[in-house]
Amino acid sequence: LRGLGFGAVFGLMFLWYSGWYLWAAPGVLLLALGTFPWRKGRTAVIRALVFVGVTLVGAAAVASPLLYQILTLGADVPDRYAYLTVYIDPAYVLGWASDRSGTLDFHTWPVAGELAGQTGFALLLIAGVGLGIGLGLKNIAVRAAAATLAGAWLMRFWFASHMAHNKAIQLYPRTTWIIMYCLMILAVLGLMAVVDRGTGWGNRALAAKDSTTQVIPGRVIRQLAAGMVCALALFATMGASWSVNRYMPEDQSKGTMGLDAWRAHTIKKPNGKCPKYSPVSRCADPIVKDWKPSADDGYIWCGNVAEADWPAVCGRKAPWLDQAQK
Repeated sequence: LRGLGFGAVFGLMFLWYSGWYLWAAPGVLLLALGTFPWRKGRTAVIRALVFVGVTLVGAAAVASPLLYQILTLGADVPDRYAYLTVYIDPAYVLGWASDRSGTLDFHTWPVAGELAGQTGFALLLIAGVGLGIGLGLKNIAVRAAAATLAGAWLMRFWFASHMAHNKAIQLYPRTTWIIMYCLMILAVLGLMAVVDRGTGWGNRALAAKDSTTQVIPGRVIRQLAAGMVCALALFATMGASWSVNRYMPEDQSKGTMGLDAWRAHTIKKPNGKCPKYSPVSRCADPIVKDWKPSADDGYIWCGNVAEADWPAVCGRKAPWLDQAQK
């Protein structure tokens, strides 16, 4: 029953977004082989095999519609759409360039950090990861996050190394998120390990002299935790305000990230009326009736790049310029 429950959850997550499974697969497979109870006897091995088998069957049953599409159509539908993140070093994993319209270009992206191109956030995160790996490697959560991170990292570089030859992107820059989240998980677990280990070591050191007193009182730990919660809340409000503000609707002539929101407020709804808070008196008709996808010409599509920058960024002229010349 537990296996069926896990399988159903995994299947639903697979239907939501299948990329995480592909990118995490190598590391998670090695972790599963390493943690499997090979030496605990025949009964333990059989129970583990039944659990894993039922989990996989449950996941496959729930995810069967998408699995069928991937197996039958996956190889015939290459992803050739490239945005700015595709053209930077794959090792730059702590930043993201949106594929939405905006003034961001390859001259300003990625932003150089304070130390060897890495930002302060990256340095603090990596330090926390070192603590997690060093002090908490026996924790299965640490090992799971580390294995997922390793698998995503290897798959990211595998797709990047084959991109030019296969003329396909296969969404590899989106491994940014699974890698970033794994780093954050490891950093949090590392800080937890520091508190647990430090408190335990200090208490044991003092217990040898006075068994009634703690080196670090529980009250101090709770106060520190409360202060950190306040600091994180402040950071979250500042970061959320900055993030959301970039996507607020603005006139498309300004070239901001709010272009999509602006279009949503200036295009007619299905009932033919303008949105309630439209900034224009006459909304445009949606262009959906005669739209057809362009033919696959076998090239990586360089999206969201000005035509003047195509030769430098994409390695060729914009296709509409070639068609105009012909």
